[in-house]
Parts: sequence; C-alpha cells; structure tokens
Amino acid sequence: MASKKKYTAWQCKECEVDFYVTSKVKQITHCPKCGDSLVTERIKDIWLKRPINYRRPWSDEERQIIEAGLRLGKTHREISQELNGRTEKAVTRQIQQLRKRGVLI
Repeated sequence: MASKKKYTAWQCKECEVDFYVTSKVKQITHCPKCGDSLVTERIKDIWLKRPINYRRPWSDEERQIIEAGLRLGKTHREISQELNGRTEKAVTRQIQQLRKRGVLI
C-alpha cells in the first residue's frame, strides 16, 4: 500500500490563488502567481497518496524542453530538474512514449 505524504494548503489573499506545498517546506511560502509572501495564509494540512501533479498532461512546452535536452546530451535527471515538478521516471516514460509515436528518433 502506498504511503501518504503530507501537503499544506496555502492561499494568497492578494490574488486569491490556492496552492499546495509539500510539508517539507516549514517556512512561509511565496505565492506562485504574484511572488508575495506577506499575504499568504496557511489553510490546512492534507494527506495524499499521490502527488498533486499525478498524471498531469504534458504540455507542448515541456515536450520541447525534453527534445532540446536530448539534443544537448543532458541526462533524464537534468531534464527533470528543468521541468520543475516532473520526476526523472516521468521524463523517462515520456521519452519512451515520444519515441514510440515516432516524434523522437
């Protein structure tokens, strides 16, 4: 059985955006939209079996980053660090899918 991970729900009062952060981050978090931390408020803690971005669709921009990274000879880990929020395993799987479809050679 998969273990649950703790996430914290935050809300920015200025731009009214709700966002989630892993509970490893102990400090006040900046809003992803406006970048301000003075108006963010902690709402609650939640426990999830899977990450927030689990099975999130790949965008064309992310695919272009993968293609450019492969052309430059970067490893899957380096590409995943550029993609913020995608794991190395997810990048590897997406490369396999792109090669299967004939998009990558």
